[in-house]
Order: sequence, then C-alpha cells, then structure tokens
Amino acid sequence: MRIKTVLRIMLFLVLASFSSTAMAQLDNTQNIFTPYTFYGVGSLNFSGTAATKTMGGIGAGLRNGTSFNIVNPASYSAASPQTMLFSFGMMGQNDYLKSGSLRSSHNAFNINDVTLQFRIAEGLGFGFAVTPYSTVGYSLSFVDNSPEFTNIGTVRYSYHGSGGIAQMKAGLGWSPVKNLSIGVNMLYYLGTLSRISETSVTPILTSSLSYRSATITDKDHVNTLNAEFGLQYNIPLRGNRALTLGAVYELKRKADFKSTRTIISNGSSTDSVSNISSHKHFDIPGKVIAGFSYRTTKLTVGVDYELQQWKGALDDLPINGTTSFKAVDSHNFRAGFEYTPNRYDIRKMMKRWTYRGGLRYGNSYFTVGDKTIDEYAVSIGFGAPLQRNSFTAVNFGAEFGQTGAFSKGMMKDSFFKVYLGFNIFATNEWFIRHKFK
Repeated sequence: MRIKTVLRIMLFLVLASFSSTAMAQLDNTQNIFTPYTFYGVGSLNFSGTAATKTMGGIGAGLRNGTSFNIVNPASYSAASPQTMLFSFGMMGQNDYLKSGSLRSSHNAFNINDVTLQFRIAEGLGFGFAVTPYSTVGYSLSFVDNSPEFTNIGTVRYSYHGSGGIAQMKAGLGWSPVKNLSIGVNMLYYLGTLSRISETSVTPILTSSLSYRSATITDKDHVNTLNAEFGLQYNIPLRGNRALTLGAVYELKRKADFKSTRTIISNGSSTDSVSNISSHKHFDIPGKVIAGFSYRTTKLTVGVDYELQQWKGALDDLPINGTTSFKAVDSHNFRAGFEYTPNRYDIRKMMKRWTYRGGLRYGNSYFTVGDKTIDEYAVSIGFGAPLQRNSFTAVNFGAEFGQTGAFSKGMMKDSFFKVYLGFNIFATNEWFIRHKFK
C-alpha cells in the first residue's frame, strides 16, 4: 500500500473521530499527578504542538505555512495555498515527588492537542485548536497527631482532586499589507474541577465509641468565552533570511462558574448533610506575549516573554480552606530553535529530519506561605518526514524539568514529559480524483 494512501486513511480516521477526541480533551480526567495542583485552577498548560513544545513553547514570532502555531493567531495568514494542515499530539508524563524523606511517583499519558489550519483566500487563513488549559490531579492524606486526639483514636484527613479546564480556539489571521499580519481567536473555556476532602476517625481499641466520617465534595463547572489578538511583522533580510516580531494579547475577563458543594456523613448509615449550589467567578487573567524569531533556509531560533496577570484573579475561588495561598502575576521566559540540514536531500534521510531544542523558566501563578514556586525545563526533539519532499511528519520530543525546590523548604516535583505528534500536510492533489493512472 502506498504511503500516500496510508496517510489519507489516517487523515480520514482522525477527522472522523475529531469530535470524540475533542470531547475527550474536555473530559474531567486526572491526567497529571502533583500536589501543586491542589491550589487555584490547577497546573497550567503552556500552549503548543509537539513540535513547538520541544522548542521551549515559543510561538509569538513563529511563522511557517507548513506547521501550525497555536500561540499567535496572526500566523494563520501564512497558511499555504490549496493545502490543509492537521496535527494531533499526545503527551506522556512522569512526576517524581520528594519532600524530606518522602518519595512518590506517578505516570500519565493523554491527548495534548488537536489542530486544524487552512487558507481561505490570499493573505487570509483559518485556525482551530483544542488544548488543555489547566489540570487538577492529586491525592494527599495525613494523620493528625495532636495531643487532644490521644484518647480518641487516629484522625486522618484526605484530599483528592481531579478534572481540568480545556481551551478551544478558532480564529482568523489576515495580512492586510505586505509583511504585516493581524489575527484574532475566539476562546472557549470548558471543564470541571473536582476536589474532595475527607475526615475519618479510627477509635482506639479500648474505646466503645464509634465516630462518623465526613466527606466534602466541591465541583466547579467552568463555561465561558474570551478573545485574544495577535500581531506579527516580518522583516526580510538578505540571503533568504527573515526576522519576525510578534505579540499576543488575551483579554482579562470574569468567568462565571457554577459551584456545588455536597457534604456527606458516613457511619452506620450515610446521610446527606448539605447540598448547595451557587454561582461564583474567577478572573481569566490578562495575558501578554512578546517575542521574535529569526529564520534562514535551515535554522529558526526564537525567544518569547509571557506575562499573566493573576494577581487578585482567584479571590473568589474555593481553595479547600487554605489561607497560605496567594495569587500573583506569573512571568515566563522561553527560547528555542529548530534545524533542518537539507529538507530536499535525496540520498541521506537524516539530513531531511528537523532537530529541535529549547528551554523555559518562570514562576507559578501563586505562592504558598509567601514562597514563590519556580519552574524550569529543557527539551529536545526531532521531526521525521514520512515521505520525501513532504511536510507530513511525525514529531517526537522529551522535556525534563522541576517545580519547586528544597532550598525554599518546599516539595520538589521533578517531571519528565514525552511528546508525540503527527503533522499531516494535505496538498491540493489529495482532493483531486485523477481520470488516468
């Protein structure tokens, strides 16, 4: 079977399952596991496909008609004529947690992104993407050894969290004049954050008393719209080189959500103590990304800076009664590159591969006990074309990083992520039925 036929079948199957894939992305699954998701809206995802994530997550200045840029909608105007670009990505993650003498690890594998891009007219392109925005996943428990419980028994507190928020974006990129592009994305946030707190008592052996346990379940259902705007300016240089400046701005907006709290008492019988529904809100933070990329025929390098204005954004969001939590503005720096020795080499396959690398550093959007939670990561990857002189490729990469640090008396989360993505580049001939073979 010809490889083009195989790719057409793959495209058909992926498109046929697109709606179910998108819904699976919105499902409330525990797809990471770290106590740092205990707070706020969980662990934030940085936008990107498998290819750009292995470049540190840059995107403000990336502009390429053969690969999708989730970060900046202005890049949609670079879509190649009579083509359609579809990408599908997955991510595997291992978290290794250390706190004092305690150790724990967890593995997960989930869908990371589904994207689609095509050209509408000259200088006008359309883009669509489904990606995770934030994820909650933790399971904690501890025994209260306070003296007042000595004659009662063992009092255990347990906390469990799951769910997340997905982001769907659809927008247009337009180039009104040469070298200048503007873009807009309509954003839709959807998901459920579920947090469960349990208190149980195991009486001492000499006690004839029994105690009831209590379970508190909080569920926050997010369903809101927002918008982001992008800008890119391309500066042609000598020798097929170019410098592209880019910027992205997302509006700050109040996101209403439905919150439900259920309290259940367990003992010889199970009783529902309370079931309360209410409408609350948190602020989707304003976001600014600025950066640039420098391109030659073989090499692309880029740098981004991102500011998210979280300060005061989560004042109305329940956080399990924790008083040490404080939302702060987050600052992130990203840098990356990709290098292709010779995309059209007919003899050496490895020269047609694209090699990538990147790094990122920043702080989380909250502090705990007035301690800043920093995160850094380095990444490497490659893209292997599935056919000679084709932009259809499989992208693979890995990222190693750390959240928190022992030096601040905090839990250290060392994580290792693996990215796998398929970049399907459909040209005009895919959609033509030839009369002669």
